[in-house]
Amino acid sequence: MAKLNLLTVKQVEAAKPIKGKVVRLFDGGGLIYEIRPSGQKAWHYKFKFDRRDRRMSLGPAASISLADARDLKRDAELMVAKGIDPIKDRQDRIKAEQAKRDAGRLTFGSLVWPWSDHYHEREELADTTKARNERILRYLQADLGSTPVALVTRKDLLKSVTRIKSENGKEKAVRAVSLCHLFAEHLVVRELITSDWSVGI
Repeated sequence: MAKLNLLTVKQVEAAKPIKGKVVRLFDGGGLIYEIRPSGQKAWHYKFKFDRRDRRMSLGPAASISLADARDLKRDAELMVAKGIDPIKDRQDRIKAEQAKRDAGRLTFGSLVWPWSDHYHEREELADTTKARNERILRYLQADLGSTPVALVTRKDLLKSVTRIKSENGKEKAVRAVSLCHLFAEHLVVRELITSDWSVGI
């Protein structure tokens, strides 16, 4: 078996950009150290997946050492060996993290009022009905307003509805559940939550 000519730290540190040319140094196993004419230096991993040549950026050399790049390449190699595309896996993880951050910003309070305006306009409800509903929504807002909609639970809603019932009577509590049902259905359709919190209350 031929011996791989692996890069050394000295070679990596000594490599310089060349005007009008991309410099590529190979470490074996698909790991590439690339230097752009602009001076930008980065690590890449070249591999085959589903019979196609793929190329994955591992990150800038300014923050990733030769040893780190080898570790990252090895992790990606293991994924390929298991039939996992490391590029798609990373994209999926980034999307999941972004969705999680977005979900944290999509609180009950930030979404319920735009929905309320749209609902009352669409249904052409009277101003008195809108005012009544908004009073009830303000009670819910006090309890649930800062909670991300993806984290609201049936228990949370039940606690708020129970408070509304004790302070304002059964009719307003029933109306609160009805409004939450409509709001939750809207969120399910938008795939912001997976189920209606009001079911069974």
